[in-house]
Amino acid sequence: MIPLNLLGNMTVHIGRGAGREDKRGNVVDSEPSETFTAHPCSVQPGVSEEMHGYYQGTGKVSWTVWAPESPRIQAGDLVILGVDYPLGVNNVWAKHGTPVYRVEGVPQRWHYPLLGLNHQVFFLEVYR
Repeated sequence: MIPLNLLGNMTVHIGRGAGREDKRGNVVDSEPSETFTAHPCSVQPGVSEEMHGYYQGTGKVSWTVWAPESPRIQAGDLVILGVDYPLGVNNVWAKHGTPVYRVEGVPQRWHYPLLGLNHQVFFLEVYR
């Protein structure tokens, strides 16, 4: 089995269940109800050239993340990059100035059980 950490060694912090909006579209809850981490990940700028032709997004993608297959990332999840908060993200989700990204689109899942390279790829756009 080829370990994914040969490709990257970054941690990403994921928050789910945040960003509920009221009737006027104002965010009323910026703290996620569930948080977890994915490691090891490779985080690269924007949409890479080899994926650009297949991806029809908003054009606002800041990062492309290659992550292990588990935990399962979902569209709309919030993400804080580990490089910004290497010691964890307790009590920083709602802090003003914390760089938070949102998963743009549905993550792509890649299954290579023979080589042990099961992974997922997702795109991040700036949330706040």
